[in-house]
Amino acid sequence: FNWRSAQPDQWSLSLSPYYTYVEDYIVAEVIGSFNPRMAMSVSRPQLKFTNLDAELYGLELKGLWQLADTTALGVWQLEGGAVYTRGQRRDDNSDLYQIMPLQLNLALEHQLQRWSSRLALEWPDEKRHTDSRRHENATGSYTLVNLETRYQWQRLSVDLAVRNLLDEHYELP
Repeated sequence: FNWRSAQPDQWSLSLSPYYTYVEDYIVAEVIGSFNPRMAMSVSRPQLKFTNLDAELYGLELKGLWQLADTTALGVWQLEGGAVYTRGQRRDDNSDLYQIMPLQLNLALEHQLQRWSSRLALEWPDEKRHTDSRRHENATGSYTLVNLETRYQWQRLSVDLAVRNLLDEHYELP
């Protein structure tokens, strides 16, 4: 579903739900256990890849809103989005490996002649849906602030970006 303003680039909103059924999705099955580094107090599963049916479903929401467009101030716009994905095995409805949790993004963008800049927030929710067969770790939510700027001159561009501006500790889900 897409909605747009009558005037170009004033605002837009899109909503994309999806569902995918996958035959022969590659997963790991436990076929035994072993002791890493011969540590008898630690046991890990021995895994074998196999194919089975799975389903993935979710929702993506994106929006854009132009705040200003003047010769003196340039173009200012706010961009945001949210993505939610779930993945499950069909045989026992357990969670699939490395599926991203809910993630929200928000960015303020500015362009004035040859300069463009972007201040962005990135927020993934905590990861609770994990693959226990692979000992996948749950992770906490976090907020990252990223800052980017670019100067474009003919065929040359100079980019400067600072990721994780506030030096936030996080674990990728």
